[in-house]
Amino acid sequence: MKKLIGTATLTLALVLGAGTFVHAQESRPTTQPTKMMEKSGEHHRKSAKALKDQDIEKTKQAMDQQMAEMEEMMADYEVPQPAPEHKVLAQSEGTWDAAITMWMAPGAPPLKTTGKETNEMMGPFWLKSEMEMDFMGQTMQGAGIIGFDTQKNELFVVWADSTSSVPTVMDGSVDKATGTMTFEGEMYDPMAGQYVHMRMVEEHPDNDHRVTRMYVKGQDGEEFITMQIEYTRRK
Repeated sequence: MKKLIGTATLTLALVLGAGTFVHAQESRPTTQPTKMMEKSGEHHRKSAKALKDQDIEKTKQAMDQQMAEMEEMMADYEVPQPAPEHKVLAQSEGTWDAAITMWMAPGAPPLKTTGKETNEMMGPFWLKSEMEMDFMGQTMQGAGIIGFDTQKNELFVVWADSTSSVPTVMDGSVDKATGTMTFEGEMYDPMAGQYVHMRMVEEHPDNDHRVTRMYVKGQDGEEFITMQIEYTRRK
């Protein structure tokens, strides 16, 4: 009887021990797979950083190479210098009061008005001009760019104003001794519905005065004066 009790006790102990072992195994944290995943993730991060560093280095090397090539090109580049004609243009810088006289046709009575012109050099090569004047009860606004093309060896002007959707483009020359500029080109006449030949002459009597005269050809092909602007430098 004691033997049976002892055997049963031993069997129960083994069963309980096995259950405890199984429970302990089930409740033990599974740290090994997690650590492997962490190591794998860290490896990928390091690899990605290494590739990124390589890309940055390659980009830097390429930029350094481009900069070296650009510096080599710039070493052989000669910076253009202003021509005497550009210095003549610079004489028109500043703000000018304008007394304007217009003729609508040959022999027609003159129309008089006033305006203001503001000129500014953009660098050493370009003269930017802005004009405001009273024209038939309204304010006319105009703007132009005047320059000297060193390749064609000629002056040119591009002009646009609020009375027309068509720009005026002319080219010309300058007398470096007197500063007189002469332009010729085509101007669109909205009343005639066609382009007409135009000639513009600007004289510089002194540093504070300028006179511009514009001529067009009439229906008979004869040239007549259509506008005169007398400028006085504003102090």
